[in-house]
This record gives sequence, structure tokens and C-alpha cells, in this order.
Amino acid sequence: RAPPRGSTDAPHAAHASGTTHSRTQLEALAKPVLLQLASAMGDSRVGVWASGPLRPCLDTPDARCGAIEAIPPELRFACLDICAAFDVSGQCWQLVLGQLPYADNDPAYRWALLSALSRAPTERLLNATLGLVMNPAVVRAQDMGAMVSMLAGNSFARGARQIVWEYARANAYALLGAAGGLAVLFR
Repeated sequence: RAPPRGSTDAPHAAHASGTTHSRTQLEALAKPVLLQLASAMGDSRVGVWASGPLRPCLDTPDARCGAIEAIPPELRFACLDICAAFDVSGQCWQLVLGQLPYADNDPAYRWALLSALSRAPTERLLNATLGLVMNPAVVRAQDMGAMVSMLAGNSFARGARQIVWEYARANAYALLGAAGGLAVLFR
């Protein structure tokens, strides 16, 4: 007796569907993994690549930008973070800062923006970020310690640890409530 028509195709179709699903998952993972790898390697080309989708927002950094919202969530944080870390002009840093008011009701997004600001690639931007630490409209009291810690660990701006140490010493009383931020400087 002959097998029913199409029965030999069923396992092949199921396998093809599984392969397509796996490939889609791998493709979804590829961009964030490549972004993180290139960022860790310090390759400035990744900054250009990551900032591409953000270009429409750079002219109006304080406005809510649909181009940011159009980036898939799993890539959005990485694009903002890497753009801010590699853009020495400060345009991406300004864009990230301008998006903070729109992140008030989204703690994960707010934290990602603060993290991106702390990756300032130049001494000028590092000092500008330090200036924000004491501004309660930008950095909440509970985030001050973590911000100081992240800034002290900044590997992009030359001499970041020393700059942050001097800042922490000058503002010790205000930062005492943020002991976690000061502790990293004593390691």
C-alpha cells in the first residue's frame, strides 16, 4: 500500500519551519551581539553604524523622536548607548539627555539612558555628565551612587577615574548618601 500523498513532505516541512524559526532568532540576536562585541573592542566604526537609525533625531534632540521608537526594543538601548559612547561631537550625548523626560514612566529605559550618558567619550562630555549628577531633575537621589560608579568605570574618556575622584572629593557631603558610588573609587 502506498503512503498517503504528501506524507513524506511533512517531516521536511516541519524541519524547514524549525530552521526558519531558529534562523530568525539568530538574526535577531546578531545585531546586539555584534554591537556589544564591537563596542568592547573599541571600534569607532560601530558608532557610525549604531547612530544611523538615530540620525533623524539629532537635529531636535529634546523632542520625542519616532525614529528611536521605531528601533526594535532589543536594539534601542544598544544603539543609544553605543552612539553616546563613540560620538565625540556630543550630538548623541545631547540626544540621550533630551530623551530622559520621556523615560519617566519606564525605569529600564531611564536607566539605559543614564548608562549611555555615563559612557561619555571625551573629558568635556564626562565633565558635563558629572554636572548632571547633582541635578535632581536629571539624576534622582537613588541613582547618584550608581551614576558616580559608572562614570568612574568609564573606559572611553581619558583619565575618567581621576576626574571622577576629584569630583567626588569636592562633592563628598552631597554624595554621602550615594556611598555605593564613592566605594568604587576606593577599590
